[in-house]
Amino acid sequence: MAIFKKSKKEVEKKPESVEKVSTDSKKESVVFNFKNSPIVRPHITEKSLRGEEIGQYVFIVKKDTTKKEVAQSVLKMHKVTVEKVRMIRQEKPLAGFRGKSRRDIVTKKAIVTLKKGDKIDSGVK
Repeated sequence: MAIFKKSKKEVEKKPESVEKVSTDSKKESVVFNFKNSPIVRPHITEKSLRGEEIGQYVFIVKKDTTKKEVAQSVLKMHKVTVEKVRMIRQEKPLAGFRGKSRRDIVTKKAIVTLKKGDKIDSGVK
């Protein structure tokens, strides 16, 4: 079926996962590319910001991610030493619909503990 055939285009891959965006001559903000990473995004709440004081950072990760993948990704993107990674799976309560019950995984979080003295700039003061 030639109608549905798509032409192959070469996609340029950027080796860098961190880009520095300069909005002002004095300020630089860091933009992270989570496209090919097991990390979806950082999880920024009041509780997670309290953890930053002791070197713990929280990230939302993909469902099938392991601790080693998270540690390697944080090392690659932020250039810091990871001491420990803890994983949390948060599920919805059991839901029923038309006689069938199911439970969906809502989120999976990774709490990353860094070596003393290492920091990640979350962009929140």
